[in-house]
Amino acid sequence: MRYRRRLRSRIIISFALFGLGLTALFAIATVYLRTRLEDQLINNTLTREVKHFVDFKRDNPDPNAPWTMSVYDALIVRPNKTAIVPFAWQKYEPGVYDIEDIGRESKVRPYKLAVYKDADYWAFLRFDVSTQKLSERQLLTILAASVLAFAILSLLIGFWLSARVMSPFIELAHSRRAMDRRGPPPGIETHFAD
Repeated sequence: MRYRRRLRSRIIISFALFGLGLTALFAIATVYLRTRLEDQLINNTLTREVKHFVDFKRDNPDPNAPWTMSVYDALIVRPNKTAIVPFAWQKYEPGVYDIEDIGRESKVRPYKLAVYKDADYWAFLRFDVSTQKLSERQLLTILAASVLAFAILSLLIGFWLSARVMSPFIELAHSRRAMDRRGPPPGIETHFAD
């Protein structure tokens, strides 16, 4: 009887671990792909926009020329006039960086900072990514709940499956006990042939 319980426990645990592992791998892959694709999209867009910003300023050197991309905080200076550039930004080479900075409402927020530097201009575009970070946290919460739900479902299926797998063994054990007391019942060879 103890062996049957151990075998059933192994089936339940194996099935639950398999379901949990498979669901967790799916969740990890989903988060990784979303993060990677989102970063690529934002980085490519910011790199392109900072270049367009510099080209716009080259064509329109007037300091009051309107720059229409309002989703960004834009700053452009000559390399020898960097006093208005925030000190923390000056150290960055051309590229796109994840930074934390003080926003318009005086709170620290996550940003992407696109930097462009050449002999004529230094340009910076700062893009608020707090909405993306919030959606990332929501996705993680949903995926964690999904992993937990599928782990419980795997456990329940494991219980059901183990009962189905173990039922012929239990029936055979009862028949074997009956054989010890009364001898073999008729037709046992065909019923448990395998």
